[in-house]
Amino acid sequence: ALARRHLALRLPAALLALRAAARPRRAAAADAAVLRDDAGFRYFDFRAGEGDTPRWGQLLTINYAGYTVQPDGSLRVFDSSFARGEPYFVKHGNGQTIKGLELAVHTMRVGGRRRVVLPQETLGFNLGALGPLPPKKAVRERLQDEISSIERAGRAVDLVYDVELLTVMDDVLDRGLYEDISVSTAQQEAGVTLEQVLRDAAARPGPPGPP
Repeated sequence: ALARRHLALRLPAALLALRAAARPRRAAAADAAVLRDDAGFRYFDFRAGEGDTPRWGQLLTINYAGYTVQPDGSLRVFDSSFARGEPYFVKHGNGQTIKGLELAVHTMRVGGRRRVVLPQETLGFNLGALGPLPPKKAVRERLQDEISSIERAGRAVDLVYDVELLTVMDDVLDRGLYEDISVSTAQQEAGVTLEQVLRDAAARPGPPGPP
């Protein structure tokens, strides 16, 4: 039902009035400030949540709906776990979502719902990334085709996500490789992704084990 409600949302083409995208009965969220993260995405919270904030390496379940912005400012759903009735389960920071979505979820609290606008060029979808998000190959390929079509038309590409953080839990098998690992500003400017940083950290030899 939530995903169907999202179908009617509108977003101005210039993406300057995110608050107008909320339905009237979400007045409290519509009055919330639209914030810009240092990583370059914009967001506002429908609901802040009161649970834990995730750490890199923890196991998360989220619900999400992903949209592309049409020329008239409307939002077209390209994937929705709400519609499937299947929350998405992921190890936080392993690169198997979308870079901007990982960063946006990182500052949420369990129970929170957030709308995020991601610049495709720097924080969006990459068909060659680890994936899978969207989970189905055919949907990923259609999304890539739509992104390419928008780019050929000379329009900036933004992806919009409504995301809900459902659960956060520790991974008992985690070796601590994800803790306190992030992508620096210099690395971001050089195009280094979080998954590359994590791979490099995993490849570095650790301290010698017991004899």
